[in-house]
Amino acid sequence: VGDDAYLEILQDALSQAIAFGAPDLVFYNAGVDPHEDDRLGRLALSSEGLARRDRTVIGFFRRHGIPVACVQGGGYSSDAAEAARRHTIIHHVAAEFAP
Repeated sequence: VGDDAYLEILQDALSQAIAFGAPDLVFYNAGVDPHEDDRLGRLALSSEGLARRDRTVIGFFRRHGIPVACVQGGGYSSDAAEAARRHTIIHHVAAEFAP
């Protein structure tokens, strides 16, 4: 799919997610299996694409006054250090939203 196409679809999905009412809290599973080098994922997002995805999700709900609880998930790499690095992306992005 790639970064740009994925993010375009994500924007539409986020708008639909609150079309019928806003939740009190969002649990966001920031899985890294969409990464282009993941053995099982097939969405071909770059590391920067994952970061953009996370910014998009967190930013969208923050702009609507909805708190977001982020958790890690997914990610299948034979290189444990690389898998761990991908899992840190959500933490770095979430820190950008800290007051």
